[in-house]
Amino acid sequence: SLSKQFVVQLYGCNLNCPYCYVTRDGIFGRYVEIPTTKLIEDFVASDQEVFHLMGGAPALCLNSWVDILQNLPKDKVFTSDLMLSEGEYSMETMVELAKYQDAIFAVNIKGLSEEEYLSNTGTSMDEELIITNLNKVKSSGIKFYVTFTNCTKELIPKFIEDNKLHGIEYF
Repeated sequence: SLSKQFVVQLYGCNLNCPYCYVTRDGIFGRYVEIPTTKLIEDFVASDQEVFHLMGGAPALCLNSWVDILQNLPKDKVFTSDLMLSEGEYSMETMVELAKYQDAIFAVNIKGLSEEEYLSNTGTSMDEELIITNLNKVKSSGIKFYVTFTNCTKELIPKFIEDNKLHGIEYF
């Protein structure tokens, strides 16, 4: 069942969303570093079905995702989020991630205008980086869906059309 989730709460984020409890330093400013191998070991022992990597900004650790996926039991599911603003994604990493078609990747759109993005994230929108990363996600073959956080509903169809996201589920 996808409801049996082992949640790994990562510290840090490149954004400063007013609604979020994760700070740049961690939750309440403190975090504990745990090696990936230990996380996977604990996940297997937990008897959960889904390894849920959440943030802050989990894609700040994007290069570790492949390692996690390579070492997860094949009958388990990996899920995490891409905000497209964490830094430029490596196409090589994206292509590796695309090999895991059972993984569940969410692309989070935090605003469809500069004003909306600033209001939702507390940071300026780097539209060029966001579109570059979205194009890498699309061209890599990763299976993903899109979430829109506090976005103007009337702007969503234009974003989908402009970015050729037809057939992609979104919420």
